[in-house]
Amino acid sequence: MQRLYDNLPEPTTKPGYLSKSILNDIQAKVPSLPFVKTGYVDESICNAIIARFHEADAFARSYQGVVDKKIRHCMSAPLNDCDFGVLENFIQQQMSPFLGCTFKAGFSVNPLVNAYPVGVGMAPHHDMVTDIELKRAETNNQPVMGGDYTIILLLNDLPKNAGGEVHFPDYALKVPCIKGTCIAFRVDVVHEVLSIVKGVRYSVVARVFVD
Repeated sequence: MQRLYDNLPEPTTKPGYLSKSILNDIQAKVPSLPFVKTGYVDESICNAIIARFHEADAFARSYQGVVDKKIRHCMSAPLNDCDFGVLENFIQQQMSPFLGCTFKAGFSVNPLVNAYPVGVGMAPHHDMVTDIELKRAETNNQPVMGGDYTIILLLNDLPKNAGGEVHFPDYALKVPCIKGTCIAFRVDVVHEVLSIVKGVRYSVVARVFVD
């Protein structure tokens, strides 16, 4: 199977950013399906996270260490004192049974809250840390999010035809922007945020390592 990932930057081999067992699976092209759980997180929690985001100092988020609104149009903020226990519950109660593996406690780094206004969204990409990203992070102050699996929590609803879906082209899967939806996938799985036509798309992004 030719994966879209094969045409994107290679992951770093530096330790600490990807577990060896997961890297072996990726190199062996062992498939990994995205997991979607609709309506997992309560509306009040989603609204509270959005409110906290607007109190934080947000910054323009990069792709591979470069801020380019033609590739990614997004503002991000780490909420250091926000309770993301609901995501830890999702990992234990939903992800582990579906994927058949266990995960280390906590997150690889503090989760980020992202806001995508009207614009391009984010072009197709994988979430593996690359040497290019690490080199640029030495001077650009952009966070580097290592880990084996990505978790996305969608925080608000966008109406039909407003865009903002998470699209997995290798699996012909589009996940609409519905508040409380949790998505989990291995970091090599190519995905994109489709262009936002109307409104703002809010989400939490976290990374975890297998145990």
